[in-house]
Amino acid sequence: MSSNTTSSRLGTGLALLVAGLLVVSSIGPALAAPRVFVAGASLTEKTTATGDSVDVKLRLRNTGEDDGAGRVTITANGEEVHVENYAVDSGGSRTVRVPLTFDETGEYEIVANSKTAGTVLVDRAVARTTEYRSDGRTMTVRTGAVDGTGPVTAAFPATNDSLAVDSLTFRTSRDRFNRTVATYTDTEAVPFSLPSGEGTTVFGAVTVQQAADVDDRRVRIAVNQSVIDATDVDSDEVEIYSGTDGAVERTNTTFEGPADGRYVYEARTNETETLFVGSLVSVFEVGGHTLSTSENGVEKELSVSANVTNAGDVAGEYTASLRVDGTAVSNETVTLGPGETRQITVSEAISRDGNYRVALDEQFVGNVVVETGDREQTETDSEQTTDGDSTPESDDGAGQTETDDATPPESDSEFDVSVPESVSEFDVGLTEIAIGGGVAVIGVLLVALQRW
Repeated sequence: MSSNTTSSRLGTGLALLVAGLLVVSSIGPALAAPRVFVAGASLTEKTTATGDSVDVKLRLRNTGEDDGAGRVTITANGEEVHVENYAVDSGGSRTVRVPLTFDETGEYEIVANSKTAGTVLVDRAVARTTEYRSDGRTMTVRTGAVDGTGPVTAAFPATNDSLAVDSLTFRTSRDRFNRTVATYTDTEAVPFSLPSGEGTTVFGAVTVQQAADVDDRRVRIAVNQSVIDATDVDSDEVEIYSGTDGAVERTNTTFEGPADGRYVYEARTNETETLFVGSLVSVFEVGGHTLSTSENGVEKELSVSANVTNAGDVAGEYTASLRVDGTAVSNETVTLGPGETRQITVSEAISRDGNYRVALDEQFVGNVVVETGDREQTETDSEQTTDGDSTPESDDGAGQTETDDATPPESDSEFDVSVPESVSEFDVGLTEIAIGGGVAVIGVLLVALQRW
């Protein structure tokens, strides 16, 4: 019985040994096979243009004992966009870049096998910084797959610079092209001539490379609040200007307000080659005043002329005010470019008599006497009006004033007028005698009439 038991145990042991050998033989090749996997993934850019590409950077490792390859699947928002096998040496690692191109705008989450590379924003135009300088930075605007049906806006990366471009909007019929945009925070480093006259403050400048068949529409520029607040210029007085010294023009600038410690300004302009941000004022000089008068019927017209010069760095409007006895009666406006001089004339008609003091703005230019005859005519009219009772003149001279000595005619009612000899007509200023109803008025003397 013992021999049978021993034989049974021996058979079982042999079976286990064979099974173990089979397991070891199967595990050995597995341990020796290559084991390639994605150890890390990232994006080289966070933004890209439609039709342009962004690279997915993959770090691959092989922890197996043999050289070999591994399969990598890249998805964008869950959709497979790239599948490829990559070989890696045993115990080694490698880095590969996979370019991805997108035809539609939007945000895409990129995943390589189980590793998330990040999210890429796809737009029709993007801006990327290509050079960091001590006085600003240089950027490239990349445009791709533009359909030409509407404006294209390129958003610029955020910076800590005291002056930066936020965005550039343009229209174009071209599909793909690059443009260089540079900012300058140091006015001494600006590559074009800046104005520096009286009342001029400049915070920085921008240059935009021009391109054929590209029509710029709007540009947004941000300036640190601390930079503007350190000056006497109010934030709402700041504008974006186009051009160079001697040929500066104001753009249609909108103050967008403060945001994240910056003041943001938007200019609607297609002249973007040379831009600067600041505050410019027109400085006007007025001289050579002349005063002239002319008759115009019953009116007298006053005209004051003067030479106006714009001594500032930007075009502006000057309004001259004609003042008569301190009151503004007429205005005239003239628009002058930098350094331009023009003559301005302001006129006003006066119809009332008087002695008037004439000035242009606050500059006294002379006195003018107006004599139109209106006062004399008014007095005559008032003398002819006596409470509505007037005696019309007759053809036979009745009612006219007598200044000669005359003998009054005999009265039919046998009334006679007797003037005492002691009262002289000259004592009472006698110039006219009126008789009626038995009473005679001689000047201021009342004489009673007596019937004989």
